[in-house]
Order: sequence, then C-alpha cells, then structure tokens
Amino acid sequence: MIITDEIRDQMTEIIKSKAIRTVFQPIVSLKNGSLFAYEAFSRITLKKCSFSISEAFDIAREMKCLWAFELLCRKISVKMAADKPQNAKLFLNLDPDIVRDPEFRSGITVEKLEKNDIDYGDIVFEAAESWAVSDMELFKSALKNYRGQGYGVAVSNVCSGYSGINRILEVDPQYIKIDAGIIRDIDKDDMKRSFVSALAQFTGDLGIPLIAQGVESYEQLKTLIELKIDYAQGFYLTKPSEKFEKISQEVKKQIINLSNELNKAKFTPSYLSTVKELCSKKPMLSPNAMFSEVYEIMNDPNVTETAIVDDNGEFLGVLTKRQVLSALSGMYGYTLNMRKSIGEVMDTSCLSVTEDTPVETASKMAMARCQPYIYDSLPVIDGQTREYRGFVSIKDLLLASVNIQVRRAADCNPLTGLPGNIVIDEKVEKLIGSIGPFAIIYFDLDNFKAYNDAYGFTNGDLMIKAVADTLTEFCCEGDFCGHIGGDDFVVITNGDRTESFCRDAFRQFTNRSRDLYSEDDRNRGYIVSKNRSGFVEQFPLATLSAAAITNREHNFESIKELSIVIAKTKKLAKQRNGNSLVIV
Repeated sequence: MIITDEIRDQMTEIIKSKAIRTVFQPIVSLKNGSLFAYEAFSRITLKKCSFSISEAFDIAREMKCLWAFELLCRKISVKMAADKPQNAKLFLNLDPDIVRDPEFRSGITVEKLEKNDIDYGDIVFEAAESWAVSDMELFKSALKNYRGQGYGVAVSNVCSGYSGINRILEVDPQYIKIDAGIIRDIDKDDMKRSFVSALAQFTGDLGIPLIAQGVESYEQLKTLIELKIDYAQGFYLTKPSEKFEKISQEVKKQIINLSNELNKAKFTPSYLSTVKELCSKKPMLSPNAMFSEVYEIMNDPNVTETAIVDDNGEFLGVLTKRQVLSALSGMYGYTLNMRKSIGEVMDTSCLSVTEDTPVETASKMAMARCQPYIYDSLPVIDGQTREYRGFVSIKDLLLASVNIQVRRAADCNPLTGLPGNIVIDEKVEKLIGSIGPFAIIYFDLDNFKAYNDAYGFTNGDLMIKAVADTLTEFCCEGDFCGHIGGDDFVVITNGDRTESFCRDAFRQFTNRSRDLYSEDDRNRGYIVSKNRSGFVEQFPLATLSAAAITNREHNFESIKELSIVIAKTKKLAKQRNGNSLVIV
C-alpha cells in the first residue's frame, strides 16, 4: 500500500483524536456452551478513512508510530473491558514489531488494568503465526516479554502444518487458534478435517487447548465438536459487539446436545481383569550369570524372553531371543558376547507394568511402543516391591481386550454407554473385605417422570445423559460409574471423596439440566405435568438424590450383608428430594 500524505494525515488524526472503538466477540466452550473469553477487535471511527484496521498497523509501522497506535487500541480495549463478566478472559491482539519501537515501554498494560480493576491473569496476548515464519526471534522475544509478566499467550491463525506447530511450541503458548480459512468448509473437506483432527490429538497430548476461529455454520460447529476442539468463536455463535454479548440459548443447546451426542463419557472403566490374571512365570536369571546360560535357555523354542532379577527377586531387566540373536550375529558377535555377564547386555529400559494394571491400559501401552519392540511380551512386576511376577504376551492382551469390548457392548446401557448390572455386581463383590476406604453412592433423578411426560422421550433421554455426563465428569482414575437402568446410577469411589464428589455433581447437574427446560419453567422453578394418578400438578425442576454407604466404621463380610445395606440405602435415597446426600 502506497502511503500518501492523505493517509499520513489520517493516521496522525486517528492517534491524536483517539478515533478507535473496540468490539468484543465471545469465545465459548464446545463442551457445554459456557462463556470462556472475549477477543477484542479495534475499529476505526474516523469518518471517510481510506484504510482498514489491518492496513492501519502496516501504515503505523511504516510511519514509525506502531507503539503509539497499538497502545491507543490497547488502552481503549482495556477501558471498555472494565464491564466484562468476571473470570472471563480477554484476548488482545499483539503486533510483535512493537518491541522494536523506541517508544515501547514494558509494564504499561499493568497500569491500565489496575486502573480499570481488571486482573492481569485474565489477559491473553495473541500473535499471528505469520510472525513466527517471518521473524522467529522477534516472535519469541515479544511473547516472552508478556509471558514473563504473567500474562497468557496465544498463537492465532495457525494453518501451516506440523513444521509451523513445532516452531510455535518454542514460545510455549497457553492457547492455539486455528485459522478461519481452515475452519471454512471443514464439514465438506476431508483434508481440512484430517489436519484439524491430527492437530487436536497433537496439542491435546501437550495440554494446549485449541480455539477454532471463524465458525459460520451449524455443520462446522458439529464437525468441530466431533473432533473434540476445546473452544470456538465466529459469526454463527455471536457477532462482535461493543457490549459483552453471550451466545443465544438456542446455540448453547445445540452445543450441549451435540457434545452429548458425539462425545461419550470421559472416563471409561476397565471391566474385567488386570494383567495379573494373564501373566505367567518364565525363566529368571541373575545379572551375574554368563551370557552362555541365556543362550542355552533360548534354545527352547517356547522361550522368547527371560527376566533378570536380583537376589531378592526384584526385576532388573529383560533379555529377548531377538536381542540374543542380534548380539551373537556378525563375525565377532559370538566371541565378544559369550563371555559377558547378562548384566552387561540386558535391556533395563524395557516397558514393564504392575500386576494391577488393567488389561486395556496395558494393551495401549504395549502397542504404543516403537518397532521392533511392539510385539515383545510385557514383564509384570509388583507395584510396591518391584518383585518379578511373570510375563504377559501381546496375543493374550489383545484377546482379553477383544473379550472386554464384546462384553462391554452386551452389558452397556445403550443410551449412556455406561456398564450395567452385571459389571456393577462384579465391582461390588470385589469390595468385600477391601481394606482401603470406599464408598458406593446410589444416585436417583428426582421428578424425572414428570419431566419426561411434559417434554417428551427425546428430551427425557437428554436428561438421563446429563446425569451420566455429570457423574463420569467427576470420576477419577480408579473410580467406577454404572447405570442400573432408567434414572438410577451407581458410583464407586474413594470413601474420603464422598461429600466432595456429590457436592460437585449436584452443582454441575443443576447447571447442565437447566438448559433442558424452557425459559418460562426455569424462571418459575417448576413445571406443570400430570402425576401418577393422572391429575395435573406442579413439579420442581429435576435434582439428584444420593445415598452412600462406606466402610469407614464397618467392614462388610459378605455380599449378602452389603446387598441388604445397599437396598436400604436406595430406599432412603428415594425418600429424599432435591440434591441431598444421605451417608449410611
């Protein structure tokens, strides 16, 4: 763009008269439609201005007043953001070139934030990926400056593939924004979909949330939720506004319904067994044994590996038949290695699992190994003493995993995907004689029939899934969530977490279920429906009743004793209404 005297005069006037206003666009969660942040966009208010806001930054750079122009935009954005919702983050666009401006002064943003009573922890500075391509050192320097002051850092307009991502990761961003050009037609373009899917998996492993820019249709929204993208912004959700707008209830319901439909429960319990039930003992050797001994053992065609243990039986490493043959190959392999001790050649970095590792977990760990180790048997050890317990073959692991999947499919509730009564009974039986603290929490959905009658079966299913999603959301590793049927659920967790688990579940379910009611019913706090006798009656909004039994003061000796207490506990739960907990 050629910078004429007229353009220079216009830029000077914009800065002098502060002819800038700010509009804000929401960034929302694609899990539940909740508000996460706002991005601030500057707009020029000078009449008959001959250039756009994006061109204005290039003009300011050429006129060597970039910092003055950026500071003006930032001051106005922060001033207008004084009314932003509490805890909502504010994304501010950053031109890294400002650090070169002689007028640039670090720390000035803090002054403006304090003046407008805004927590600097809510601020996220975002810079476009293009800067990482054109000047990586400048890009890193600018973001490092703000990261060092405690601000969040985001990289926007990401679209250049893995080379670009690796470059971006050098600045350790808290967020990555996907360019709107990638999001456009993502529901129709398999290549774009594949790229975003791979990017989501890559950044997900690193714990970096993805934000999709430029969402303009329901189809795009659905695709992004299916790909498990964390957040999104765009005209389909809400257009930029000088006010801090929220997305409509209709769009929020779409997000919730799509999320419930496309993304199942976060936590998937292991059904069957641990590797302890699959492993078998194989030959053991001392690290002081000579290589010749393992050579003789490996002559047995049924032996493919041997464990190396110390005098106390503690696992030290492994030698496989492949490693032995490799060591003896070549012109001097036999001569050089036959007189060595096993401790000199064993593999001490091999993957091992504890005997309480679930079959499915062990399978995933084994198949994640690189070649040529992927089909090696897994050594199984005691979790505390590291004592050698045996080996489990990949064949046995995969067969057991398939059996688990088949059984899961047969027993799972078709609506929630949670395990049913068969697995619930097995889990309860294993608690008999358990030393560690445990709690069995029975959850009942209050006033569900009235809701189902008033809103229909489709919405009734959504209410049931809302309970399932809420309970699984707060399950940790080692917890179990089952669906007895209808509106009845069971959670097995650590006994010390009973109160906190129920408190979190009550709060989240209240928030999640409100979106399943009409605005009138929400405001009234009740619905009008027929009771079991067919008469019209007022019913409160749905809540959860929970009854829990723990082994804090009593150890259960038999499944019969436990079943009797569970039955009484269920009855108590049915008698209590409205987000209440009874602990027996």
